[in-house]
Amino acid sequence: MIKLGDFGLAAELAAACTQRNTVCGTAWYMAPEMFDGQTERKSDVWSLGISLMELADGKNPYAEYNQIVGVVKENDAQTVKILRCGEPPSLSSSGWSSEFVDFVGKCLVKDVNERWDV
Repeated sequence: MIKLGDFGLAAELAAACTQRNTVCGTAWYMAPEMFDGQTERKSDVWSLGISLMELADGKNPYAEYNQIVGVVKENDAQTVKILRCGEPPSLSSSGWSSEFVDFVGKCLVKDVNERWDV
């Protein structure tokens, strides 16, 4: 069994509906609402979806936007703009079960009110 986790910026929320008012982290994994200071539990669901895509495809779906100049800069302004304004990434249905593709898709819904909860 392999367990992955990064709790370097973790914080305990007082209630399920509590939001944090700080923005920090690696842009590649941050939910779009986090750039507006609206961090909440569902923000972690987005990060899970991105992590699953990275594990499935062998690369982060936003990595290509930073490779243009040959240097990876994870908090690049272009990546932030794409995260906030662009369509969410999705897995190709070829090579993955429809259940897995559906699960990842439900994690990566931009509208936090429509995104799956933990």
